[in-house]
Amino acid sequence: MAKKERYEVATGVLLSVAMIILLLLCVVAARAEAAVTVRTLEGLPALTITDVDEIESPEIDGRRVSFRYPDDGYDEVDLMSDFNDWQPVEMTLDEDEGCWTVTVDMEDGRYRYQFEVSDDGQRWTAVDPANPDAATYRDRGWVSTFTVGRASRTRVVRIRSKNHRYSSAVLRTEIERLYGDDDGGVLYDRVDGFSIFAEPGTRTGDRMGPVLKGRASYGFASKQWTLDGTLLQPLSANQRLMFRLGAHSGTDYTENTGLSDLENTLGAAFFKEDYRDYYKREGLMGSLILVPNDNIRLEAGIRADDYTSLENHADWSFADGEFQPNPAIHEGLMRSLFTSLRVGSPVNHVSFEYERADSDDYGGDFDFSRVTAAYRGRLNMGRTQRFDVHLKYGSALTGTLPNQRRFAMGGIGTVRGYAYQSLLDRDPTGLDATTLGYRGGQRMLQLNLEYGMALGWDGWDGLVELEDWDEWADEDIDLSGIGGFDGMLYIFMDSGMAWEDRHADVSFSDTESSIGIGYKFGENGLRVDVARPLESGDHDPIFQVRLNRMF
Repeated sequence: MAKKERYEVATGVLLSVAMIILLLLCVVAARAEAAVTVRTLEGLPALTITDVDEIESPEIDGRRVSFRYPDDGYDEVDLMSDFNDWQPVEMTLDEDEGCWTVTVDMEDGRYRYQFEVSDDGQRWTAVDPANPDAATYRDRGWVSTFTVGRASRTRVVRIRSKNHRYSSAVLRTEIERLYGDDDGGVLYDRVDGFSIFAEPGTRTGDRMGPVLKGRASYGFASKQWTLDGTLLQPLSANQRLMFRLGAHSGTDYTENTGLSDLENTLGAAFFKEDYRDYYKREGLMGSLILVPNDNIRLEAGIRADDYTSLENHADWSFADGEFQPNPAIHEGLMRSLFTSLRVGSPVNHVSFEYERADSDDYGGDFDFSRVTAAYRGRLNMGRTQRFDVHLKYGSALTGTLPNQRRFAMGGIGTVRGYAYQSLLDRDPTGLDATTLGYRGGQRMLQLNLEYGMALGWDGWDGLVELEDWDEWADEDIDLSGIGGFDGMLYIFMDSGMAWEDRHADVSFSDTESSIGIGYKFGENGLRVDVARPLESGDHDPIFQVRLNRMF
């Protein structure tokens, strides 16, 4: 074995050992943390006290109730409750406390409530991180609860952490991470055609009881079922340490673009563009998951999957032409160990993933190790401007990556000014890997920079920047024929490249770059981007339409 090869093997082993040690340390810390709790009147464990900052929510003073939700650069937070039939109540950002707040008058009774959080076109509901009372209901999902007017049963808990939530929310977050928040629907792609899916789930009322969630879909073009199931079993009283068992049989794909199911369905149906490469996967996985707080998630486990290539079965679309053929993968049994770590909030975090397959140690048909690391950051410049950064690196450490583990670069979700998966630096040895059935690269580097500014049309009066530059409304700007609306203007630059040779030197001087401009219509509307390469030459601009943010 070459010296460089031995070094990369040793690096992979050290990474695995380091992640296992970190997992064990976090388990010890989580158990120690769980031992220091506040006791409610019912005697149930509530929230851990760890940090200095204090949040009190809900704060009940007679019939006046104040709610608070910690801010993380969000665009808007609303209170949703059954006291007014779940109509949104706008909350105000208190920049000194770093919380969104609202106070309302309520009659005596028991109430349910949620927070609806909006950020960069995304909207989701959350329970109160400062309230230990939470429950799940068929009509609303997970909600927080409290009582007004019966002090003997009121549970108002003062905590010293912005990040701790009632433990049930941890399980809910894990399920939504795996399955999203849809319970069913219809999708379309080039392999299964139209498919209908349902996502049943259940959990017991016991704090240590398991959560079961599944997904069943049927493809009418492929005439095949796809079944997926997950069991989450809490291993600690605060449910922040859990065991995950998963099973899958049917169509699957490797995530390369960040497109949602709905976005990919619309692309396939209206433009005959399917941005996923599919294969059949049948297998099991098991892992330990630790979520010591809302800003740290650590997982380590093992997978065993059998992979088979799939062909196109669908051809319908509103657009003319043909779908690109679904590429072949490397078939066989893959047994691998994996670890992943994410530290930070949804818009400011670092993440790390490592996977190792070894036919000698674990069995199977594949031998490789692979690592990816990413940083995603946001700088809020006031309430109407922001600067976002996304940096990602990936590489094979040992062996040769199969197609289903290779990196793709170019197009939607990566470097927007180039065609889909068009950025690949060939092996300098001259060996054409495509003739051997390989597709994509074994190393990759990606950088996305994006500046956004909230803009609005103030009726017929002129162009105004929301909340800050109201004097623009006094300018003499002709907007005849334009009604009132608001949105977000973006200026962005993308750089990236995938390398076929895993020993290739990786630097930004060897990447390709593009620049562009985009506009998002309204808070939750469509986003339209137009981008072109920075390199010299005659290049047509590329237009893209998105429903979700790119990164």
